Amino acid sequence: MLLFIFSSSIFPQEYEAPNQRFIPDSLLHKLEKVTLLTDGLIQVTHFQQCNQNWSENILGTCASTICSEGCALTSAAMLLRTIGTDADPGKLNEYLINNNGYVSGCLIIWDVAAHYPGSTMQWYAMTDYNLTTVKSEIDAGNPVIIKVTLPNSNHFMVIRGYNGMGTTAADFIVLDPRFTYETNLSEYTIGSNPALRLFRNLSLPVSLEAENPHELNNHFQLNQNYPNPFNCKTIIHYSIFDTEGELSTSAGKLPSLVQLLAYDILGNKVGVLVNQFQSSGNYKVEFDGTNLSSGVYYCRLQTRNYFETIKIILQK
Repeated sequence: MLLFIFSSSIFPQEYEAPNQRFIPDSLLHKLEKVTLLTDGLIQVTHFQQCNQNWSENILGTCASTICSEGCALTSAAMLLRTIGTDADPGKLNEYLINNNGYVSGCLIIWDVAAHYPGSTMQWYAMTDYNLTTVKSEIDAGNPVIIKVTLPNSNHFMVIRGYNGMGTTAADFIVLDPRFTYETNLSEYTIGSNPALRLFRNLSLPVSLEAENPHELNNHFQLNQNYPNPFNCKTIIHYSIFDTEGELSTSAGKLPSLVQLLAYDILGNKVGVLVNQFQSSGNYKVEFDGTNLSSGVYYCRLQTRNYFETIKIILQK
């Protein structure tokens, strides 16, 4: 679910909850296909964190600057500019400061960055390093942010495409926020897992694979909770229009296993609201935050081949 000058800081510039993944690994390879501007390569704006227009800007509310520790921020800005927003590291930094987009001063929250004004991008998943996943994302038109390890720190950069078959690290082209030129993934040591940060551009002209028609979102719907913000308790409505049909018998389709899970802003699971097989129909469930602190939480409806997330705000 983005770190300097030409040497890097010891502080990774994102807030991550280790080993927490919102998206099942089984979904990561079921991706939409789009036509790239050039075979295997996405045209990504290459920002440098030490550009004089923003290099000395204070990163978040830390004592550090964008130049010294802003690779995560700069990588996010590359993706946002690529989909047509006016984002650059300076503007994105201001937006994150004003919209609670940092934790502990300057650790970036990816989901907030994805909501930059004009963005059609959605924060999708934090997952383990795998070249098959990277290639699938590139083929779907989605640049990938990757965490690598430098001598004294973690570092974030953008993979914009690949040459050849895309089967080895040497095939993949990288935009490193420290440099003005492209580099090669084989030149880096991959960071600790989960090393990949995945985003989806919701405005891409995609066509879903015919073999997976049930991945279209017309089978399920998760509605915004009411009231929101709320004090302790709120109601969440969701609908199942049709079971996914993955388990069909002569008697018809079996109900789907439905889970509605709650997470805090750090990615920690704080509750299981629903975890059962359900048939078509309208449902509602109460979220009880009596034992939780005020703040932003996320509720995710998921089945075997579908997910949707809403943001809820608890104010006591």
